[in-house]
Amino acid sequence: MDKDGLIPSEMEKILSSWDETLQGKRPHVLYTIPCSQNPTGSTLPAERRRQIYDLAHEYDIIILEDDPYFFLQYDLIPNTIESHGYTRAMADVLPRPSYLWITTGV
Repeated sequence: MDKDGLIPSEMEKILSSWDETLQGKRPHVLYTIPCSQNPTGSTLPAERRRQIYDLAHEYDIIILEDDPYFFLQYDLIPNTIESHGYTRAMADVLPRPSYLWITTGV
């Protein structure tokens, strides 16, 4: 990790050099908090998310994206949830480049 979060090139280096005879089975799940990651507070840039998504596709890794700190960001539009409702705010209004968005384009 660095100031922006997970480093895709480091992830690729680890996965490409994984030796199952020495290290056991290669990981197939990535648990990540890409937005306001604790304890660094970093938010993973969209380009890195794309690179990590591509690596996950290549190495058959399931991405579990947790976003518990999304609403603690200071730059959210005031009263967005109150004016649009939670579900619509999450789905339509607030900008959230998630891994699911990369997959579906929604």
